[in-house]
Amino acid sequence: MAEIVVWIEQVNGAARRSSLEAVGAARTAGAEVIALLSGEAAGTAAAALASAGVATTILLTGQANPDAIAAAAAEIVREASAPAFLCAATTLGKDVAARVAAQLDCVILSDCIALQVDAQGIHVQRPWLAGKCIATLRSSAPVLVATTRVNAFTPSQETRAPVTSERALGPTKTQVVEVQA
Repeated sequence: MAEIVVWIEQVNGAARRSSLEAVGAARTAGAEVIALLSGEAAGTAAAALASAGVATTILLTGQANPDAIAAAAAEIVREASAPAFLCAATTLGKDVAARVAAQLDCVILSDCIALQVDAQGIHVQRPWLAGKCIATLRSSAPVLVATTRVNAFTPSQETRAPVTSERALGPTKTQVVEVQA
């Protein structure tokens, strides 16, 4: 299996458990993981990914917002010829994943609870009809873009020494001018 790109949400230098579960989903499928992190203290969170089975970590530097993160993620997916992009099905994760799907001209499969790889490609399972049935789906798009349901996967406990690099986020369509509290 090739590499899967996973966007990692972090808060104050700690990766969110739901993002570590997305890494676990990719590792369960037998893929190497390229982890993308952004925001303040992303470097601290990246160091902690050594115990989560991540092979490569890319720190996205600059003004982080969903638009900029998605543009960078789509570019990295293309460069790596990755068959999939994953992130946790959080509010921000769903926002980023939808934008990545648009950048890659792919569909998004959200709230996935299982990920399997076979000769035909990557399959995901997700609940339908308020959980009354479980659908197994495969995208015909060149890249599978999916969000993983929180608490559906187990974080990987594999210790590795990830290669870390930085990439500057590009200009965005939205800039914060002022915040009033």
